[in-house]
Amino acid sequence: MILSSKGKRRDLDNLNLDNDAFSDCRQQALDFLLNNPSSAASAIDSFVECAELISASIIQQSMDEVSFNAEARKNLASALENLTCDDDNLETSEAIETKIWSHNDRNITVNILLDRPHSQIHLLENFITEDECKVVEKKARLSGFSQATTFAAQGGLEISKHRKATQASVYTPYIFKYFGSPVALLKEKVLEYTNSVTNYDLDGYWQEQHLVAIKYIGRGEDDPEPDQYLPHCDGKCEGRQFREGSRVATMVMYCQVPEKGGATNFRNSGIHIVPKPGNAVFFSYMGDDEIMDNGFTEHSGCPVIQGNKTIITRWMRKGINSSNQKETLYKIEYV
Repeated sequence: MILSSKGKRRDLDNLNLDNDAFSDCRQQALDFLLNNPSSAASAIDSFVECAELISASIIQQSMDEVSFNAEARKNLASALENLTCDDDNLETSEAIETKIWSHNDRNITVNILLDRPHSQIHLLENFITEDECKVVEKKARLSGFSQATTFAAQGGLEISKHRKATQASVYTPYIFKYFGSPVALLKEKVLEYTNSVTNYDLDGYWQEQHLVAIKYIGRGEDDPEPDQYLPHCDGKCEGRQFREGSRVATMVMYCQVPEKGGATNFRNSGIHIVPKPGNAVFFSYMGDDEIMDNGFTEHSGCPVIQGNKTIITRWMRKGINSSNQKETLYKIEYV
């Protein structure tokens, strides 16, 4: 017997939690009913209490197994990170599906690399044009490239701990798209794609108003501290509940690619992307249930060895409005 008719818990440490366990619950209830024919309700209560206890134990075992597998996956991915970056012959991961996305009479090939309930990774071919790259890079030079920084928790900016590179922000208000601004229209194209492959329904007006150009310089094989982007998540990626105003998706667009190095790795997903001019990587990290990704979109930029790499990045947030915009953009995340 697992539970008494009063529902007192018994030791389950040596119990094999399978269908036999539920049979024990059933037998317990039947035995109780035989000895107490007029107490059918109590017999049912006994069965329910017994089944609930066993179900809770099974769920806990499953959760422990999931946690163990996730930790093992991340440890293995960490060990393979340098190997994948060092392999110059490693090609872009094979797509599990290929689709076409049409935008302004252009057909863009979309390679689906990962499609999970809480995380997607897409490789888009020829997403950003050469002219769009030139416009953004020109404005970035006018803004001035400086050492990559992030928002500090105590306020202000601090040197990025993840990224050794230089960057420049290109500011263009959302409404400039109505005047044909190439930068504003590029931001709108990114947003349109995001909304086409997610249920986020993002409003461009309250999004971050900057595109960020990031430049990595290759200084040869002997550089002890090459330009690179260490493994990180753009949003929260711990499998927890979405926080209003947080980042939910990213688009990374390749304008200039190096002769050697500079690949993009999603190590926990086993995905490796060799950059090509004009291509872009899109990834989202929140499910329809508003639970965040659990590490599958953690990514890195491999060290740039020879040549230069220039990317343009846009981050997207959900739940920004006029009342929380300032707090959202400057206090929720420091990435």
